[in-house]
Amino acid sequence: FFFQYKRKSTIGVSYSLFALVMLGNSLYGLSVLLKNPEPGQGEGDYVLHHLPWLVGSLGVLSLDVVISFQFLAYRRGRPGAHEERDALLGEQGDN
Repeated sequence: FFFQYKRKSTIGVSYSLFALVMLGNSLYGLSVLLKNPEPGQGEGDYVLHHLPWLVGSLGVLSLDVVISFQFLAYRRGRPGAHEERDALLGEQGDN
């Protein structure tokens, strides 16, 4: 998302993909939180056991939200012609 911030454009990025990923991560997080713990297992132990998956899905969801805000902010932005042709790794003579 830093490249999009620099260009002030989200051209070439599929919002549909981010919408589907956001839906998937939201539903996965809800499924973990709404599932009943196993008999004899406390709710705290259940959440603690599933914490890595929750952090992963909610972490990716937070990054997707940032990209969604970029889609809204830069939807009318068009990169300048020189920015599209600039070398990503610098000129060939640079060391």
